[in-house]
Amino acid sequence: MNAVLFQPLLSKTSDSRTPKYEQLYELLREAILDGRISAGDKLPATRDLSQQLGIGRNAVITAFEMLVAEGFLETRHGAGTFVAHLEGLIPVLRRGETSTTVVKTNSLSDAMGRIDAFAAAQSDHRSGTIMLPANPPTALFPHKAWQRCTQQAARQHDYDRADLMGDQLLRQELADYLSLTRGIRCSAEQIMLTSGSLHGIAMALQVLVNPRERVLLEDRGYPGIDGALTGIGASPQIMPCDDHGVLTDHLAAYTARVMVITPSRCFPMGGTLSLERRIALLDWLYQADRWLIEDDYDSEFIFSGHSIAALQSMDRSGRVIYTGTFSRTLFPSIRTGYLVLPEALVEVFNTYRRYTEGGMPTLQQHAMGLFMQQGHYARHLRRMRKHYQTKKAQLLSFMAQHFPNLKPLETTGGMHLVFRLEGDDIAIAAGLNRAGIGARALSSYERAPLADKGIILGYAALEDEHLVRLQHALNGCLAQTTS
Repeated sequence: MNAVLFQPLLSKTSDSRTPKYEQLYELLREAILDGRISAGDKLPATRDLSQQLGIGRNAVITAFEMLVAEGFLETRHGAGTFVAHLEGLIPVLRRGETSTTVVKTNSLSDAMGRIDAFAAAQSDHRSGTIMLPANPPTALFPHKAWQRCTQQAARQHDYDRADLMGDQLLRQELADYLSLTRGIRCSAEQIMLTSGSLHGIAMALQVLVNPRERVLLEDRGYPGIDGALTGIGASPQIMPCDDHGVLTDHLAAYTARVMVITPSRCFPMGGTLSLERRIALLDWLYQADRWLIEDDYDSEFIFSGHSIAALQSMDRSGRVIYTGTFSRTLFPSIRTGYLVLPEALVEVFNTYRRYTEGGMPTLQQHAMGLFMQQGHYARHLRRMRKHYQTKKAQLLSFMAQHFPNLKPLETTGGMHLVFRLEGDDIAIAAGLNRAGIGARALSSYERAPLADKGIILGYAALEDEHLVRLQHALNGCLAQTTS
C-alpha cells in the first residue's frame, strides 16, 4: 500500500491533542469512503505500519479494531486485515456526507417551520451590552455566600434520585417566601421548578392549549411567549391595554380558554393592574372552564407604596397558574424558575414532565434552597431594591436634563424605564445598539399596531460612563430620524 496515503498523519504536529490511534482511524476511514483504498485491499501488518508511521503499535491495533467493529475492515485468520466489501453502501455514505451540509425546511417538523418563520419576522437589532432592560449587576451578587451554598449542596446532594417537581428544600423555601411576600397560598407540593419563566409558561401552554386554539395575550409582551404559542400551532387573541395593564371592559367577547398576563408589572410598560380589573379577570375565569397564567414579572422590586399581592392569592377556585424566576433577581445564567400549580394540575404536570422532559438538574436547585434558607436571598433583595431605586433616579434625572422631550412612563419599581418619543423607535433602538447600548424599541413588543412609540432603557447595572455613551449615541440617533 502506498506510503503517501499516510502522509497527513505523518505531517501532524507531535503535540496534537488528538490521539494517534484516532488520527489513524479517521485517516483510514476517509480513505475508504473516498475510494483511495478499495474493497479487498490488504493493509500492512500492525507492526510494519507502526514502524512506518513512527507511532506505537497499540495505536495501530486500536485504530484497526475500531474500523473492524464498524464494518469498514475485516480480519482473515492467518492472512491479515483487509478493506471490507461494501458494494452499494459506500456510494450511499458518500451521498449522505454531502447532503447534510444544508438542512432543508421541508425535512423539519411543521412546528419548527412555524418557529423559524416567527423568528425571521422579529425586528431585532440586539447587539448592545449595556443598559439592558433586565440585566442585574452581577458585581453586587454575594458570590462567596453562593459558593459556600454550592459546596454545601454538593456534600448533601442525593445523586441517586431526583424529584420530578424539583429539589424539596427549594420548593419549601419558595412556598414560605411566596406566602410572606406575595400572599400566595400553596404547599411545597404545588411548586414545580423550571429553567425560567418562559419554560414554565411554555409547559403550561403545552398542557392546556390545543393546536389552532387562541390564547389571550396583552397587546404588548415578551416575544418568547408568542414563539411558544407558534410552536404548538396556537395563535394569540389580543387584549387592548393602557399604561396600567389589561382593559377588562370587553372580556365577555373573548373566546379563548387560556390567558397569559403580567398583572404586577405589566411588561414592558411597567404599570400595575388595579384591584377592580383583577376581580374582573377572576370573574371571567369562573364563568367557564378557563385558565390564567400569571407571570409575576419584576414584582420583587417595588420602590414606592406597597406591592399588590399576586393575583393567585385572590383565586379561590384554583384557576390561576403562577410563574416566577430567579434570573432577574440573581443572575441570568442561573436559569431557575418555578410554577405554582393548582392542586388539580399537580399530577397532570408531573405526568407531562415524566414523559416529555424527565426532570431537571437538582444540584443547583438545592444550592438555591440553602441560599434562601440561610437568609442570603432576602438580604440580597433588600440591597438591590435600594441600589435600583438610586439608579432609577439617576437615569430619570439624566434624561430630564438632556432629553426633556422624552417623557418617562410612571412606574413604582422594576429594572427599566420606558421613554415615549416621536418617530421611528425601531431605527433609534437599532442605532443605540450599534453604539453598544442595549435599548429596546417599544414597538418591538407590539402584538398589534399601536400608536405609542418609545425606547426602553435598563438601569439595574447603570454606570456613569454608560450615560456619557447614551448622550452621544441618542443625540445622533434622534438627529438622523428627524432630519
